[in-house]
Amino acid sequence: MKASRVTKEQLEDRYEDFDGLCAYCRREMGINSEIDHIIPMAKGGLDIIENLVYACSSCNQSKNSHDLIPWLRSRPNYEEKLELKLLSVFPYLPLLFLDYYE
Repeated sequence: MKASRVTKEQLEDRYEDFDGLCAYCRREMGINSEIDHIIPMAKGGLDIIENLVYACSSCNQSKNSHDLIPWLRSRPNYEEKLELKLLSVFPYLPLLFLDYYE
């Protein structure tokens, strides 16, 4: 894997985008925060800030290499406001999941 071009400042800003909470469940992460790729690297996702989000270890492990929107909507604790928050930070998501935003 190539060295990331993501800066410490960008990661700090991303953390603040979600108020230090997991981007997927909005729970406090504490020391269990992990960086997740919105588009999994296994599916061609890049190691760039536009593809990174902080997630709790439980959500990160559950999402694994699943596509974000179908995975998010299949979760028992799904709330539309979680998806809307992700869309506010990542406005390109509807372009990746056209079947879900018709």
